[in-house]
Amino acid sequence: MSRRRLPNRGLLMAPTKEITLTIDEQKVTVPAGTTIFDAARINGIPIPTLCHQQNETPVGVCRVCVVAVG
Repeated sequence: MSRRRLPNRGLLMAPTKEITLTIDEQKVTVPAGTTIFDAARINGIPIPTLCHQQNETPVGVCRVCVVAVG
C-alpha cells in the first residue's frame, strides 16, 4: 500500500488493488500480485508442498504443489 503525505492532514493510504478468485469452490479476495499458493495459505486452504517452507526459497522441482487452473 503506498502512502502520501497531505499538507497538515497526516498520511492518506492509497487503496490496494485486490482480486477475487475461487479455490476449491471458496471465493477469496487477496491483494493483486499474490500467488495462488499464498492466497490459499492466507485463507486456510491447504496445498501440499515439500520445498515451500518459511525462511526457504521455493525450488519448484518436485511438482507436489501443482494445482489445476481454469
